[in-house]
Amino acid sequence: MSPDEELEFRQFVFTDKEGFKETYKLCFDIDVSEEYLNWKYRDNPAGEVVAFAAFSGETMAAFYGVIPETYLVNGEPKRVYQSMDTMTHPNFQRRGLFGKLAKMTYDKIVEIEGELKLVGIPGTTSYPGFVKKLSWMDIHQFKYTFCQKHLFKAVGLFGRTAKIEFKPVTEMTDSLAEFLDNRKISDKPIQPSVSSAFFDWRVFKNTNKKFDVLEIIDNGKTVGVCVYTMPETDRCFINFLTFSDDKMFADYTKTVVGHLFELTNSSFIYNWEAINPALHKALKKVGFITNPLDSGMFSYRVPFIVRAEPDVVEGLNWYDVNNYDVQQLMQD
Repeated sequence: MSPDEELEFRQFVFTDKEGFKETYKLCFDIDVSEEYLNWKYRDNPAGEVVAFAAFSGETMAAFYGVIPETYLVNGEPKRVYQSMDTMTHPNFQRRGLFGKLAKMTYDKIVEIEGELKLVGIPGTTSYPGFVKKLSWMDIHQFKYTFCQKHLFKAVGLFGRTAKIEFKPVTEMTDSLAEFLDNRKISDKPIQPSVSSAFFDWRVFKNTNKKFDVLEIIDNGKTVGVCVYTMPETDRCFINFLTFSDDKMFADYTKTVVGHLFELTNSSFIYNWEAINPALHKALKKVGFITNPLDSGMFSYRVPFIVRAEPDVVEGLNWYDVNNYDVQQLMQD
């Protein structure tokens, strides 16, 4: 009997959740709550998880899953799948289960969609498997860009400070929903659709991460939103920043960063180096820099990997990072 003959391969269903939780605990030493699984894999407004698992009796030997997300491709909503949890029970490693389950998952997506459009932000353990064995392509390494408070104050002596208001919010408001659903998207042809439904699910209803949210208001109207976290007591991370129009980055970014320094009392504010040119330029102008070295403060790189069949989707090269506008909010 071959090693795989003792295993049952099938699509993951939610009655498998106890096996998932047990194997997840063994692999990552983290207790997964049913609330978190429901949020991540069932409540997603774009649809439920597509996943396959291998079982040995009641034991989940391995798991691989992706979740659907709505992207705007040339301005039209399209379903794209982001790679999520990958794990193999310690007793079943080195059997190629990751590759087998991934192929089953991708075949199912093609059955559903008629094509394959995948994005991923993998960890260091799973990254080699995606790139070397599953034909994913690493199209970008996100650097961290950061600003130190004293540098910001020195740079801030120059340039205009916008007169805008900031309203902390902990749930979806009518004004924020209207802003998200009607803002002008960037010129990039491939970008996540950050609708009010997605934002409410990803940010406000997230059972795993606590985000802080600021509505940005000008003359009584919501013109932007900033999502941030505090990974450390003196460091503020910008997960997402957007405005009604990309032209507003030039006018408002300085004021947003200054407000965050004051509000959080942080020594540093940092984020992924933006691939949106307007945001990149605005942050650089107020003092954000990158660490060019492979060691030291903010030196870590975050890979952005993709896979598509066919390579050209809606007339666009899926493997050209210049076609994308993605911020950290999309990371699992």
